[in-house]
Order: sequence, then C-alpha cells, then structure tokens
Amino acid sequence: MATFLMLLKNVCIFMLLMVPGWILGKKGRISEGAVSVFGDLLGNIAMPALVFCKLIELDPSAVRVEYLIICIAMPFVVIPLGCFLVRLLSIKDSSIAASSKFCAVFSNCGFLGIPMAVAIFPSNPEVALYVSLFNLSSTYMLLTLGVSILSRSSSKIDIKKLFLTPVTVCILLGGLVHLFGVAEYVTTLTSYASYFAALTTPLSMIVLGYELSKLSLSDIFACRLMYPTAAVKLIFSPLVALAVLLLVDLIPSVHINGELASAMLLSAGISTAASAPALAQKNGADVPHTAVFTLGSTLLCMITMPLLWLLFEFLF
Repeated sequence: MATFLMLLKNVCIFMLLMVPGWILGKKGRISEGAVSVFGDLLGNIAMPALVFCKLIELDPSAVRVEYLIICIAMPFVVIPLGCFLVRLLSIKDSSIAASSKFCAVFSNCGFLGIPMAVAIFPSNPEVALYVSLFNLSSTYMLLTLGVSILSRSSSKIDIKKLFLTPVTVCILLGGLVHLFGVAEYVTTLTSYASYFAALTTPLSMIVLGYELSKLSLSDIFACRLMYPTAAVKLIFSPLVALAVLLLVDLIPSVHINGELASAMLLSAGISTAASAPALAQKNGADVPHTAVFTLGSTLLCMITMPLLWLLFEFLF
C-alpha cells in the first residue's frame, strides 16, 4: 500500500508538471521549434544521463540474468498480442486503423516510464534498468513493425541506428563500468551527468503539457475510438505482462520479485509513445486521430496506472 500511495502522489505531481507546458502552449509563448529542441535534449542528453546515473548506482548482485532476458523479451509478446486485438475493432478507414493499432501497443517508456520509475523507486535503480531494457526492445519493434503499421508497407529501416542511440550507449557504458569494477572511479562523471539527468522529468512533462494544449479535452474525450485504443494500451497490455510474469514464476528456478513486476507494469501500462503524432505525419497515417489517441491515453494512464498497481502489488 505504501508503494501505491507513492505512485498516486507521483502521478499527481507528474500531472501538475504538465501545467506550465499547457499554459505556455495556450498563450502561444512556446513554439513547436522550442518543443522540438526540448525533445532533442531529452533523447540525446537528459534521458541518457539519467539511465547512466541509475546504472552506476546499481548493485550488480541485485540483478539476475533471467530478469534481464524477461525485460528484453516482454515487448515481443505484449506488442503482437495487442496488434491482434486491435484488428478486431474493424476500423474501416485504413489510416485511422493504422494510427489506432500503433497507439495501442507502443509505450512512452522514455518520457514517462523511466522518469516515473526513478521517482517512485529512488533507492531501487534496477527498476529503471528493467524499464530501459524493455524500452530498447520496444524501440526496435517501433522502428520495424511500428513504421510498417503506420506506412502500411514493409519499409526498410536501418536497425544499426538503434544500437547507436545515446540511451543504448549509456546502458552499455554502465554495464562496462560494473564489468570492470570501476564504479568508484567515475563518481565525478556521475555527478556531472546527474545535473542533466535532473532535467528529464520536468522537460518531458512540459513537452506533454504543450502537446495537450493543442487539443481541447472535448476533442479528446469525444472520440469514441480513443477508448478501445486506450484500453488495449493501458489495461490489456499490462495484464498480458502480468500473465507472462505469473507463468514464468511457475518455473522453480525463477522467482519474480516486486521490482521486476513494477518495472513491467510501468513499461507495458504506460501511455502511448510520445513520438506517435510525428511518426504518423512522416508515414502517412491519420495525424489528428493519432494525437487524440496519444494524449487520451496519457490522461487516462493517470487513472489506470494506480489501479493496476494494486493488482500487481497484491500478486507480487
């Protein structure tokens, strides 16, 4: 219950952090170009710094190899099953159907999942690691299956770029630091990176607040297709992750702990990837509906996440 209350508190704080971005957007005091710069700062500096700092804090003995495998493999189970379920919606417009399918399965681990993991579990850096690994596999699927869904074609993607992203590089650097046992010698670098890491949560929420300012709440909640799309993303996906964890927990040599379960809930149950509208525009999908699906799931996530947390906390 203590973790649930902590989650509820942080959800409220995260929602309040969106307010400055929403106000600046409504008043026209922040431009699309500035928000794009914020996104670049997040993806290339703040978030990698946050991941690196948490990995350096990590106690390697607290991480089991099977946990890492589960985190990496989980998106390959959750995402295809979500895609199959969305097909049952039978949406006639192919571009809207593509947007619905994409928004129903791809998570916003970067902007929301990782910052929330750090906020809720400040003394358990392994949770942020698990979410980061889920995000790595999810990003791979986004660049392959996700782009194919939006473009409605099998586009060729340079997967090598995935392994050169700043977050991936920082995961590898953090692993090497522990592998060679030099964590105590990089404290100055960690202290330097922590200043950038502190930007992750406020910047991400300001960006989301700005995106929310471009639509009215009536635009979002009047869209009927938003609800089934959000239900697949926010309810079905974390329940699939829960089922996988329960099945794996039946293996005698594997025990699923609370940290791993919490990370998978955050990863699978968080709202739609914030990059969805931009990717929809680039690949010819329905941009207005994509924006509605993305922002609607973000708002509803603030309700579904604490409720699902009670279930996960009870079982693990």
